[in-house]
Amino acid sequence: MTVPFKVSHTAFMFSISLAATYTYNKMTFALIPVGFDFGTDKAGKKWINNGRY
Repeated sequence: MTVPFKVSHTAFMFSISLAATYTYNKMTFALIPVGFDFGTDKAGKKWINNGRY
C-alpha cells in the first residue's frame, strides 16, 4: 500500500465563529460573518499566520 503524502508534522488548532442558520424543507443554510482561528503550538501558529505550513 502506498501513501500519497508524507505527514512530517502535527499541529493543533481550533476555531471560534458566530453563525446564523436557517432550515427550510430539510435544507439548512448558514451565514458565518465572523470567525477566528487559533494555533496552540508552533506548527499551528505558523499554518494560521502564513496560510500554509
